[in-house]
Amino acid sequence: MAAVWICLCAFLNCLGWLLSALHMLNRTGYLVAFALAGIAVWFWHKRANPKLFSAIAPRKLKSRFRRGFPRAFLILAALAILGGVLYPPSNYDALAYRVPRMLHWLTAEQWHWIHTDFYRVNVRACGVEWVTTPLIALAGTDRLAFLPNVASLLVLPGLVFSVLWRMGAKRRVAYCFMWIVPTGYVYLSQIATIGNDVFCAVFPLVALDFALRGRKSGNYADAALGLLAAALMTGAKATIIPLVLPWGLVYLPNIKRLIARPVATALLALVCVFSSILPISYLNDKYSGDWTGTKAEKLDPNWTPTPQFMWQASVILASQNLSPPVMPDPTLEKQAIKFVMRMPPFGGGEEILPVIISEIHQDGDGGAGVGVWSLLFVGWMATKFSKAGRVRSQTLPRWIWWGFISGLAVASLVFISKMTQPTIGSASRLFTPYYGFIIAIIAVYIHDQAVRGRWFRVMAYLTFIVAAGLTILSPGHPLWPVKTFLARFEDSDSRFIKRMDTVYSAYRVRHDAFRPLLELLPADAKVVGMDQVDQLETSVWRPFGSRRVFHVTNADTAETVKERGIQYLLIGDPHLQAIGITSAEWAHKMGGTVIASKELLLRAASGHVVWHIVKVNNG
Repeated sequence: MAAVWICLCAFLNCLGWLLSALHMLNRTGYLVAFALAGIAVWFWHKRANPKLFSAIAPRKLKSRFRRGFPRAFLILAALAILGGVLYPPSNYDALAYRVPRMLHWLTAEQWHWIHTDFYRVNVRACGVEWVTTPLIALAGTDRLAFLPNVASLLVLPGLVFSVLWRMGAKRRVAYCFMWIVPTGYVYLSQIATIGNDVFCAVFPLVALDFALRGRKSGNYADAALGLLAAALMTGAKATIIPLVLPWGLVYLPNIKRLIARPVATALLALVCVFSSILPISYLNDKYSGDWTGTKAEKLDPNWTPTPQFMWQASVILASQNLSPPVMPDPTLEKQAIKFVMRMPPFGGGEEILPVIISEIHQDGDGGAGVGVWSLLFVGWMATKFSKAGRVRSQTLPRWIWWGFISGLAVASLVFISKMTQPTIGSASRLFTPYYGFIIAIIAVYIHDQAVRGRWFRVMAYLTFIVAAGLTILSPGHPLWPVKTFLARFEDSDSRFIKRMDTVYSAYRVRHDAFRPLLELLPADAKVVGMDQVDQLETSVWRPFGSRRVFHVTNADTAETVKERGIQYLLIGDPHLQAIGITSAEWAHKMGGTVIASKELLLRAASGHVVWHIVKVNNG
């Protein structure tokens, strides 16, 4: 099933670029392409008769989920999926730039460089977007956009087992952790929403799995799927590129199988190119002069991390992974983290990175989670001090094994060195694709006797229970009567209760945060301009197809606004304060007048902010 998922994602990536080139990136284009692809798959299936769906035979599934760990995972997955069914997406980054960029493309019927000051909509890798765009194009809504994450979660257990076992872990160890790893907070918290970290976490594991399969089988298909998965992992997110180093060491023997079939490999290479980060890198270089997009985002290309920065970023990454899942007052933990960050040899001084710890882990900011890491650590310690003897990997040559570990260490350091202050708060979430490789290394050194004990099962079930609690409490898709609970404490002076009310309220309206302002727009407002720098733009498009949204930049004038046919402009007080101008003065600059204003709750951290509607005078 991992192979099916990889092939589908590669097809959708290539299809997105092809339809863009043909100016057919729309519902009709996707329907025609899917019809042709369906016919081709049908004839191939009839001829080859592969047993693609044997793994999901009802009888086999019924037998599998009679056991405790699989049943616990099934309950967790059902809770997470239920959240996606009941609630609209609430991931901030997705609503700010991933969904808007898809809507801009669909409106223009092709990928294009969007006129904007918010360059994330242009420079970011397009992997998850090309998989999600057909769902939005066909359904006319983003309510189905969480399905790629659901598919990723369901593929994850079998994938974890295969990688751990092929790397050298005992079968029982691999079996236990195949169900435990998906309980990581970053995996479960994003299933019901449209974050892309779970989606990105699958590709490195698939690439490593088929690299290991190919080493043993000598099968061209395994080598091809391993290379295709590696291309997809770079196309999903640029921060995964360093993982090519440890993966490449394992993949080396598969290269000769690719060389032996040059024609098939040439076609494979073409698919890999359009599934990878290469197309968007070429376009970034074409439109901004830099393949990474650094120049477009106005970041310092010459910035070099200091040892102090590397140490502090590493401490923050570790603390986010090991912090308790729920902490009403994280003040003490923040102080402890700052103390560690000032420790020698790289500490010292008063200048430290900001420490961001949430009261409750949300949107994956807890990384793999303290439960998963605790079970791995305790299992390793139990093995180290047991009489069972030392456990070693037997599946890879010694130099490959240590080369893989060294390559992963180098890749992790490269990742940390590329972090910046604005992104350090999301370090544990962005590091998600790396967890699978780290877990595989640790699992190899755990003896199967260590996971047989009652203590391990008790800890594992406790991890399942905590993960279920987090899934139920999630601010983005709560599965408990939070409004009723908070109503009982509306007169409370508790800081925690007030913070809780603010967070849940912000997530409750995030999906359509601009609705109170849009209700003041006239019915004929079909073309709207927006000051868009990290704002919840998706809300302005709703319902999809009802209006078109353009970005208004600091360089725009009244003439450029009129040339683009913009009828109304939306501007927020934070931007006006940043450029030192009033809403009336900005409206006059743009050749319009302010006709309405409204307070909006866009972020829990910033509270309510005022936004204005400006009518453009086209006369």
